[in-house]
Amino acid sequence: MSFLSRLIGGDKPQSGAPSSSTAVDANALYEMAERHLEEGRAVEAATLFQRATSAAEASFGAEHRMVAKTLSGLGLACVSQGRFAEAEAPWKRSLEIYTKVLDPNDPIVVQAVINLVKLYVDLNRKKDAVALANASSPLVRERIHALKWQR
Repeated sequence: MSFLSRLIGGDKPQSGAPSSSTAVDANALYEMAERHLEEGRAVEAATLFQRATSAAEASFGAEHRMVAKTLSGLGLACVSQGRFAEAEAPWKRSLEIYTKVLDPNDPIVVQAVINLVKLYVDLNRKKDAVALANASSPLVRERIHALKWQR
């Protein structure tokens, strides 16, 4: 089976073990998903982000930075489709992973918290937004307070 057919055709290897190219597949799927999202094809992007997440989990384990990255993309694809409630689960899991593997003041962690706070505001869950912000590092709280809330 060709590399491209595995990516877009969804063919599965015959054995139960992940192929040695799973990491490459995860990265390639992620990049394809990002391009689809940039082109306004959020539904297709969401599917590719889901597949990238599965490939990343198979290759790197459930709590790897690449898994968090693909989940973050999935959340963004959901938001791009107006499916705000569906963005919460992947964004929460992404943030959980990032906070385990990165410093709390890492820009990736800061942005992940901001994304989830904004989502809670969009969902009229202000208590959750405030609780998450208050539980975050001082740098994150400073960035959140500096945002221009256009709600």
